[in-house]
Amino acid sequence: MWTNNATYADAGLSASDVITCEMLSNLVSPCVSSTAAVSNALSVSIQAPVTPGLTLDISNHSVCEGSTVTATVVTSNGGSTPAFQWYINNSLVTGSASTHTFSPANADAIYCVMTSNANCITNPVAHSDTVSITVTYTP
Repeated sequence: MWTNNATYADAGLSASDVITCEMLSNLVSPCVSSTAAVSNALSVSIQAPVTPGLTLDISNHSVCEGSTVTATVVTSNGGSTPAFQWYINNSLVTGSASTHTFSPANADAIYCVMTSNANCITNPVAHSDTVSITVTYTP
């Protein structure tokens, strides 16, 4: 119980707990029918924390010179609008979508970093594995 405070915080709540607020008035008047007012009941639900993750899927790990490769990430617990950053050879590249298409040089290494906006996440940032691309040069 708390008094004279419009905000309630309790770290000891459990799932299915019910919270109500009762206001007691000190008004005494013929117009006041009751000195107490009770709010609607709010049920507590608790979400378990989740860990975001992503898996990198490459269209082709070995290509001919001049070909393009499409890298796509499959996410888990990314939230409604996750943010993506792509890296080739540890350098940030332009593009912030879940798919990135590029023309690789031999041994280019690509990976993606996702920042999740999901609720109750353990850590908002997840990294994919790094994948190397082999480019075959034609004489």
